Amino acid sequence: MRALVLSGLFTVVAACQPAPGPAAKVWTPREYFAKRTVTEPVFGGWAPADLLVEAGQRIPFSTRTQAMGEGLTVFPGVSAGRAVGFVITDIWQDHPDPWVQPVWMPATPGTPPVRRRDVNTIFPVGLDSTFYSPWWRAQLVPVSDEDAATLTSARAVLRHESAFVDGPLVLCPIISPSTVRVAADGTGATRHPLTGALLVSPEPSTAWVEGVETPYLSFGPGLAPLEGQLVAEAELFVFTQGGAALPVAAVLPDDARGRAFLRRVEVPLPEGAAVFVPSNRPDLAARLGPLAPTVSPALDSFPEYALRVARKPDCFQAGFPASCDWLDSPAKLRTLPPFDTQVRRAVVVTAPTLLERTP
Repeated sequence: MRALVLSGLFTVVAACQPAPGPAAKVWTPREYFAKRTVTEPVFGGWAPADLLVEAGQRIPFSTRTQAMGEGLTVFPGVSAGRAVGFVITDIWQDHPDPWVQPVWMPATPGTPPVRRRDVNTIFPVGLDSTFYSPWWRAQLVPVSDEDAATLTSARAVLRHESAFVDGPLVLCPIISPSTVRVAADGTGATRHPLTGALLVSPEPSTAWVEGVETPYLSFGPGLAPLEGQLVAEAELFVFTQGGAALPVAAVLPDDARGRAFLRRVEVPLPEGAAVFVPSNRPDLAARLGPLAPTVSPALDSFPEYALRVARKPDCFQAGFPASCDWLDSPAKLRTLPPFDTQVRRAVVVTAPTLLERTP
């Protein structure tokens, strides 16, 4: 009876989510890979070729080369005045907000139960489900050694006679193909594309989806607030010119690490604004043309300011960087006149910021 009740509840919860309309689109690394040669911004304003890099190709915004498999691009961003790197794992356009489903994690019995690392977690849905999203509410399932191996599907979990223990919201995007990771160079290191700082890359893991072992990337908990069954969104500001996105640093929330579910907001580049590019990065300057004025090699020691937008380029000299009026915070952009030219797109993304790590 308990299994029937839980199964029924699971069905009802899923049914409560608004069904996507005919124009709704969802893109995951599987779609990035399928369209990886496309250079037009067909995925909610991003080009598939910019989202995923293949082995042997130059990593976008970087002078390094992707070493093995397929790598999710580490994009440059600014958060609370600091240069950060982030990846885009999923994009939704004209789609209802993704509904948070449970992810079941077998645990050792006890008070409190402890998650078992020797068996797979279990996702209730996979990439082909209308209700898939990379955001999950962790639920520990206390289980004996003997029973742990039997939990390979949602039905098996719901039939299990055990009290679930609620855990945090976790970010675990399913990856396809299985070789997809975060972009890494020949040393196996993931780095910030502008500063070269070492970044923490998520470990690949394996889960069960209806009895099939399925790879995913574990970014962990604490990456967005949970409001009921929905993930709370923040804003990702993208600079544009003539309606096209510019290859410059995006502006993220001040608490970017904890706000990885973001709505795309397009900001037309103000008249007279310019982009700082160090003299030793001609590859970046070439993509920006006159928007990136030539600067003294003395400023090459400030790679963390590369691709940031300043109101006036005359600050790219004495007193740099303090002399610049940087357009690098949500608060500054929200008051940027004329504010009504900014466009809040019907596009939301999962874009986790990667932590720096020590060498």
